Amino acid sequence: MDNYYDIEEPKKEKGLSVRRVLRWLAYLIMASVIITLMVRCSIYIDDKIVSEVLQDDVFNAAYERSPEDFSVRQYGMKSAWVAIRDGRLIEFNYLYHIEKARELQFSVKYNSDLAEYLNEDGIPFKFRLIDNENNVYDDYFFKQKDKFGYIYLRLCFHNIDLSYETDGKAQRRTYTLFIDVLGEDGGYSELCSYLLGNLQGYRLQKVTQGSA
Repeated sequence: MDNYYDIEEPKKEKGLSVRRVLRWLAYLIMASVIITLMVRCSIYIDDKIVSEVLQDDVFNAAYERSPEDFSVRQYGMKSAWVAIRDGRLIEFNYLYHIEKARELQFSVKYNSDLAEYLNEDGIPFKFRLIDNENNVYDDYFFKQKDKFGYIYLRLCFHNIDLSYETDGKAQRRTYTLFIDVLGEDGGYSELCSYLLGNLQGYRLQKVTQGSA
């Protein structure tokens, strides 16, 4: 009589095996790490408003008068930030001067919880520029953007010239930005000041009306 061996059929696994659970757990961990990195990167990347060229009626009129030699010049800045209380910073970037329009533009970035009270413009600050001859410039407009707990302001000051002549010699102006913060009593006090770069070497940007 032939001998037959009993062969047991493999038992089908019920539910999820430990190996499969671990595999899916590894996938979930990898996905969460990737998502976290993407979120953190998006948080630390500045909003595109910081480099925007603001265009108003003054800008457009200057362009229409002489489009062939109209340009926006970008200048270097000595420092990118000013330290404020509790480890908070106010950051500055993308300093432009539009000679034909006599406009100076730059960005200001700060923590949304840096100041408590907002003025009629919806921000806690007022800005003023003072040049090396103690002339005060407070005619400006701005564009605002909120992103991940930060406020971005793109400021444009009017009637700003970077050079002038004295006794036939060209002189370079320097400008200091003063930031005044609104208090509980409705008054303003100086929060900080910032020297706007050396206004020397520049990078020329070609800009056409309506391109920004």
